[in-house]
Amino acid sequence: MEPLSSPATEHRIGRRAMFLWAAALVITSIAGLVILRQAGAALERHETLERAQAIVILGGYAPFGAIEAASLFGAGWAPLVAVTHGEPSQEEKAYRRLGIVPPAEADYSQKVLEALGVPGHAIRRLETAVGNTAEEVSVIARSFEPTKGPVILVTSPLHSQRVRLLWNHLAGSIPDAVVRTIQSEPSDPTHWWRSTRDLEAVLHEWMGIGNVWLRIPIVSGR
Repeated sequence: MEPLSSPATEHRIGRRAMFLWAAALVITSIAGLVILRQAGAALERHETLERAQAIVILGGYAPFGAIEAASLFGAGWAPLVAVTHGEPSQEEKAYRRLGIVPPAEADYSQKVLEALGVPGHAIRRLETAVGNTAEEVSVIARSFEPTKGPVILVTSPLHSQRVRLLWNHLAGSIPDAVVRTIQSEPSDPTHWWRSTRDLEAVLHEWMGIGNVWLRIPIVSGR
């Protein structure tokens, strides 16, 4: 019988410890990859469309939001398309100080809608300026009749989960809402780390969701 502290015994214990550490590293790496992959996919919502009183384009995703809204309008999901109006960015303010008035995102969205066949009388601009998504959701909820059916909220796949959370928190079900992700928006929720744009969006959205859960007010920013 070998002594408990013999070199052979210590060698076997060392090899076993190395094996356990290697197995733990592999398991941790696999779990990390799964979590990494799901961090983007978990931000995307898939909700069933239903007839609505209006289709509302949330800011920040031109021209893709307007393209999606025009498609929904053409398919008869609602008789009206509404466009939110954001506060001027720091860049826009700098242009205006120089006497240059750049077109707002809402202007471009309206042009896209008209180019895709949405008549002017079916386009409504929500003129209350908003500085972030919470303000945007509140303005939309106040802008439509609570008894005339839901509104369809058109937004990016990576933004859709936070929009739903904010709507439930700020508006509830009066009126109700259907969150519609932009089908042509160039984001990849399942491989978000491959793109700087998607990487920034995922980090921003999870921070925003944390703010909703912790009820931390946001002064500005989408």
